[in-house]
Amino acid sequence: MSGGIVSNRGLLAALVAVAVAMFSVGYLISALASSNISREGVKTMTTTIVKAAGLNTRLNVAGSTTVTPIVEEAARRFSELYPGFRISVAAIGSGPGIKAVGGGEVDIGMASRDLKEEEFKRWPDLKPFKIAMDSIAIVVHPSNPVNELTLEQVAKIFAGEIRNWREVGGPDKPIHVITREKGSGTRDCFEHAVMKPFGKEV
Repeated sequence: MSGGIVSNRGLLAALVAVAVAMFSVGYLISALASSNISREGVKTMTTTIVKAAGLNTRLNVAGSTTVTPIVEEAARRFSELYPGFRISVAAIGSGPGIKAVGGGEVDIGMASRDLKEEEFKRWPDLKPFKIAMDSIAIVVHPSNPVNELTLEQVAKIFAGEIRNWREVGGPDKPIHVITREKGSGTRDCFEHAVMKPFGKEV
């Protein structure tokens, strides 16, 4: 399962410009800090320079709950370096995040899956950047003696066709399935990798 950020291509040029401007601002902040100017003074000066360059001082990011912790930490560190910037990060799910950036509601969308063909068709200017890879795990309660399942058994469990643990070599107890909500990138990946090959749906 991949995790990444999605940006509008039109915004990409602006982000590159921001990155270039940040080097200049960074050097200025270092110089100001060594001159014993207050943090508020640095903040004001940073904001002034960024605005003078015609750049927004606020960045709105939304999407995958999987990617959110990584982006939140990056945003925290970035804001410490450049206090004139404010980065808002919202965990709303991969699907809603892609829709939000495609519709211009946010500057950057986060997704824990690849963009779908229909999303590229709807928002052809979207540009994905892969930043990480992770895995999906199927877990059971520690007291459950079942320690091995085939992929087909997993698909049937999540499809509701297998409802009791005794059907897969476990105790005579009902299976309670917990999964991610619709719109989740993790769920989309799970459905594509586990359910679809067996013609099943969650």
